[in-house]
Amino acid sequence: MAKQAPFAPPADWVHIKDTQTSHRYPDVYTESSPEGFRQAVAINDYTHEFRSENGFKIRIERWRADIWRVRYTSREFT
Repeated sequence: MAKQAPFAPPADWVHIKDTQTSHRYPDVYTESSPEGFRQAVAINDYTHEFRSENGFKIRIERWRADIWRVRYTSREFT
């Protein structure tokens, strides 16, 4: 199989470095990332939640065999 070329974003996309000084919507461009996952919880057979050291949460829900929903938050899920 041929090696895939690295992703090259279109020229009209704005780089994250250029958005961090946005005065109009500063909260939209806040970067956060999980630091060391500490807990994995099976809510039921179709839903799993992963929690990190800094409160970041990722929830993966299987709706059908071919449809998965991935949610993430630094707060509580609603």
